[in-house]
Amino acid sequence: MSAQDEPVANIADRIAIQDLVVSYAKARDTTDPDAYRQIFAEDAVIALADGKVMSKDLDEILAKVAGDQVRFNPGWQPGMTSYGIMRHEVCNVSITVSGDCARSDYYVNTLAYNEAEKRPEIISVARNEDEYRRRAGRWWITKSTLIFGWENEAMGKALRVGPYTPPEYRR
Repeated sequence: MSAQDEPVANIADRIAIQDLVVSYAKARDTTDPDAYRQIFAEDAVIALADGKVMSKDLDEILAKVAGDQVRFNPGWQPGMTSYGIMRHEVCNVSITVSGDCARSDYYVNTLAYNEAEKRPEIISVARNEDEYRRRAGRWWITKSTLIFGWENEAMGKALRVGPYTPPEYRR
């Protein structure tokens, strides 16, 4: 089917899902738990490409967000928008809708300010494969698979992320 033949409903669904992808990136930047509650289903899973489950439901996702606030956005306060030290940029979003289910694939570039070098740097260039379900008339992320690659080891060490995450923040 060509883009010209795509039903208007599918286009609206793809736009709604695109908005979830962008909202997910902004939620990571702001560490705002209310934003996560608007994005993830109660039974949502965040996993790595090797199948390891990082969070098995929304409660576990929100627990990780609380840890991220302490580590990356100590200025966060309820009701205020506060950006942490990282920025997540999404691009090349591909979305496929099939009834009340959908999938997407997109790149995530994560940047942070390198205090030692006095400049922003890319921490990682990763890819997400997400799954969605329409429930009660709206779309939710039900699974987000993180596929990391091209990590910046020096920044990982400086920010204590990825393999350098302290044990108290690991799941």
